[in-house]
Amino acid sequence: MDYHPDFNDWIQDYEQIRGNLNLHFIWPRHRPPTINTYRYAIYKDRFDYLLFDLKCHFNGSATPMQKAYENGTTKIWLDQFNHDFPKFIDQMQLNSFVNENYEVIDLAAGPTKVINKLATAPEIQKTINIYLANLLDLNQKGFFNKP
Repeated sequence: MDYHPDFNDWIQDYEQIRGNLNLHFIWPRHRPPTINTYRYAIYKDRFDYLLFDLKCHFNGSATPMQKAYENGTTKIWLDQFNHDFPKFIDQMQLNSFVNENYEVIDLAAGPTKVINKLATAPEIQKTINIYLANLLDLNQKGFFNKP
C-alpha cells in the first residue's frame, strides 16, 4: 500500500482521522479473536466492510468475522441488539455509515453507493487507497458529523 509515501503526510492524515470522535470505534475486549484483531486482518480496517459483515451476521449469514462475533464478551455485547442491524447502528450512533434504508455506504465508491456483497482480500487491497482518500475527503467535508 503506497497511499502515504511521505511520513509527514501520513501524520497529518492520521491526526485528521483521530481528531474526529465520530471515527473512533470501541469494541469489547477479551482474548482473541476479537473484532479489533480480525478487522485489520480481514478488511484492512475498511470500516464500511466491517459494518456490512456485521449486517450479514445479524441477518444469520456466515461471515469472515464470525469467530470474533461469537467469542467471549463480544457475543454477549452483540446479543443485546437482537440481530437488529438498524438498532445497532442507531444505538452506536453509526448513522453516517449507512443510508436511510440502513444499507452500508461503500466509502471507496462514494457516499451514494452501497455495499451489497462481502469483499475478497484482493478486492479490498485494490480499493484501499481510494477508500483512504475518500475517507479523508468526506471527513474534511463533515460527512461523519451527522447526528
